[in-house]
Amino acid sequence: MGLVGGVVYGGYYYYKDTQARIAILTENSAKLEVAAQTQKQTIDTLVADAKKYEKLNSELHTKLEKANDYK
Repeated sequence: MGLVGGVVYGGYYYYKDTQARIAILTENSAKLEVAAQTQKQTIDTLVADAKKYEKLNSELHTKLEKANDYK
């Protein structure tokens, strides 16, 4: 009887432990999804800003050349 009780308890402990791990992994997965989404938005913003600054820099360079030619 003691052996059967030990096996049952072991199975119960394994089940509870597994369920707790699944809950933690589910939470971590949700956090990683949010982090990945935030990272993608940040990268998209940086790329858009780089394009905008490249255009502004080009315009500024053109104006500088015109100003230097004016002298």
